[in-house]
Order: sequence, then structure tokens, then C-alpha cells
Amino acid sequence: MGLYTQRKPGIDGGRTAILEPHELDDEYFMLRIRVDGGQLDLDQLRTIADISRRFARDSADITDRQNIQLHWIRIEDMPAIWRQLEAVGLQTTEACGDCPRVVLGSPVAGISADEKLDATPAIDAIVERYVGDPAFSNLPRKFKSSISWLADMPYEVNDISFLGVDHPSSVPGSTCGWAAACRPTRCSPSASACGCRSARCPRCGPA
Repeated sequence: MGLYTQRKPGIDGGRTAILEPHELDDEYFMLRIRVDGGQLDLDQLRTIADISRRFARDSADITDRQNIQLHWIRIEDMPAIWRQLEAVGLQTTEACGDCPRVVLGSPVAGISADEKLDATPAIDAIVERYVGDPAFSNLPRKFKSSISWLADMPYEVNDISFLGVDHPSSVPGSTCGWAAACRPTRCSPSASACGCRSARCPRCGPA
């Protein structure tokens, strides 16, 4: 749901380990909005700003994992907030808890002249496949990941990270790791087989 009980005002973080829940919990909640890939369009930004103005005392935090957090949220306002977010393609599903957290990506993916490949479609596919799946909604611990072809991601702080690089054996259109031995006309994403002549090819095996 992306909701945490907000700590009562005046209680600093150092006291959370010594106080009981009823001493810590406030009547308000913190809401975390997923921003997978780190990109928001203008309609989404305006929607978040409107929610902040109406329900969160004109405040919003940008987290180090590219989420947006809103404080001072009342539980009775959540249906209206979710309707607004859903209308512009945003969600809070599994933004908190032991589950697949937001997938980090470069905020300039798709427009940077230096990127190796736009990772946005891969991020979208991962979110569609895994976020909200009950099989992954109660993991031993939260699971953090990132995908980018630009060196602007903190890869080392994730459970799994993918970083695009130039590799000497790769050629445009290649779908296997042994492109130097491939026939380019058959080694394309739309081909049913790679056509690689190398016995080492992990996808095709010997031609």
C-alpha cells in the first residue's frame, strides 16, 4: 500500500527503539509513491503537487531511491489520493515493506547521448511482472534493484544491479554473448534462432 504510520511530532529517531508502538504512532501516515525509473511527466508532477497541497500540508520529499514521500496523510483521504495517482499512471503498490521496491533507473534514459541503451522498457516489464504479485509480496527482506546504461546509479547499494557497457564482442542487433562469431543477418531480436557458429554460445549452442 505504500503507507507507514507517521511518528508523533517531537519524537526523534533515536527513541524509536525504546518506546512502545502506542507511544510512537501518530494519527497521520506517510505515503510513498513509486517512481520506477526515476522519471515523471508534467501531468504526474502536477498531480503530486495537487495531492501535496490538498492532503500533505504542501510538503513532499524526494527520497534517495527516486520515490516521492508525502507526510500528514489521513487514512480517510487515501481513496481520493489513490484515484488521482491511478489516473496519471502512478501507484504506491509495494513502495514499502519486504517486497520488490522501486526499480532505479536513469532519469535521463532515452534522451542522453551517452547511454548505451534505454533501460525504460526493461524497468516497465519488471514492474508489470513482479510488483503486486503475491508470490513476492512477503520476502525475507526488501529487495532493491537498478537498471541503467549510464553511470549515474548507485549500483553497489542494491541487491541486484544491471549496468550497460560496451563489450568488444558485441555488435548492433546481437542477441547472444558471442557476437563475433555470429552471422548478423540471423542474429537479430526478431530471429527465432541466433545462428551463432560458436559452440560456446549460451543461447544457441553449436550451429
